[in-house]
Amino acid sequence: MRIRTRLTSQLAGATLLVATSACSPANMPFAHHTVTVRGTLELAVGDDPEVPSFMTEPDDPYTCHGVGGYSDITPEATIVIHDPDGKVIATSELGTGESTGFDGGPVPAICRFTIWVTKVPEQKFYGVEVSHRGTVQFTEEQVRAGNVNLTLR
Repeated sequence: MRIRTRLTSQLAGATLLVATSACSPANMPFAHHTVTVRGTLELAVGDDPEVPSFMTEPDDPYTCHGVGGYSDITPEATIVIHDPDGKVIATSELGTGESTGFDGGPVPAICRFTIWVTKVPEQKFYGVEVSHRGTVQFTEEQVRAGNVNLTLR
């Protein structure tokens, strides 16, 4: 009886060890490491000040959005993250546009939007697209450092 009890408890321990290591996050096919893609999209004043790329809100000069050929650049504009094969792996929306660069004058020089996309599966390279503006490639290092910065003029 004593040998049988010891053998049974040893087998149970071995079964538990195998079961827990087989179900560890590293062995699960659905477990992924993720990153947050963060940075900015800036609408800058172009070469022709008569053709604005953005305007401020009438009741808040520090909030802005794109106009004219940039009217798609708003807080609701879609951010799409692609893997190296071009497959969509995450989406989000731009944050509120903030007017900056007044430089003492009444007109801001830049309308800056926040790019913030969470739970993006880890990749070596990322494609970042805002609205229909085309995909820009970033490395894993750039993404981890928060250096996903785009400018439209």
